[in-house]
Amino acid sequence: MNEEIIYQFPKNTKETVLCTLKTWNNKPYFDIRVYYTDDKQILKPTTKGLCLSLEHVTELERILDKLETVLKSSKTHAEDTL
Repeated sequence: MNEEIIYQFPKNTKETVLCTLKTWNNKPYFDIRVYYTDDKQILKPTTKGLCLSLEHVTELERILDKLETVLKSSKTHAEDTL
């Protein structure tokens, strides 16, 4: 399996979220997964995550666009009530 880290960020003091491009059985996938650091300071994957074929990445983009719209609307509504 081939793997390339695209982005990573700390979830908390013990866990990190890694966004990777992977190849499995000659098919590309996009994986967003929570990793923990073991006793030897090596990142290990957990079962918490999402692995999508690249054809579904467009759907993920739509979800994030929708989330951004909802959050902006919620922020505007919250500011109006102050």
